[in-house]
Amino acid sequence: MGRKPVLGLAALLLAVALVYAATPYKDPYQYSKEHYTLWGKIGALAHYDVVKTTEPRICSDGAANFTCILSKTDAKPIIVALRKVGVEAETIEINATWVLSLYYNYTAGGWQWRNTTVIKAWELKWHNQTVRIYQVKIKRSLGEMMKIVNRATGRLMLGNITGVTVVGLAGDFIIVGTRNATGGGEAGRGDERAHRKGD
Repeated sequence: MGRKPVLGLAALLLAVALVYAATPYKDPYQYSKEHYTLWGKIGALAHYDVVKTTEPRICSDGAANFTCILSKTDAKPIIVALRKVGVEAETIEINATWVLSLYYNYTAGGWQWRNTTVIKAWELKWHNQTVRIYQVKIKRSLGEMMKIVNRATGRLMLGNITGVTVVGLAGDFIIVGTRNATGGGEAGRGDERAHRKGD
């Protein structure tokens, strides 16, 4: 019973990554307008590297879970970009020195919390929706990762990894799906060779 939910969650996360990878919009602001949640609008802008954030994540302060977005910058560029899509979010600076963010570890085959040191934090509210923005030291934003995925896709499909079926994004890792991704191993675990090649 434990393996099926893990595999299902992994498939769901990869499906979300593929939605990010396969958007039909050329205009980042139009893509953002098509989203109905505050975090979806920010995530859409991040997809096109308009704002330097990660995708929306489930985060925790140790007491409660909430939607948050990790950012390379402060909240100002996010607020300016949101105004361009008609969103006037109420912004309050909040105290935070760390945050836990949930991510799927494909190598270990399970969900894990990652503790991140926070530089500054804000709470954005709009239409009864709240998202927390945490300025942190991240290597790459969602948009930067998407550019890498786009460049890597062709190379991996034509490269020396046999049986590549999909190239996707999960947090700050490129995930490469292969026909033998779970063959010979525990359900829900990624193909080590493909994972290393994807990095």
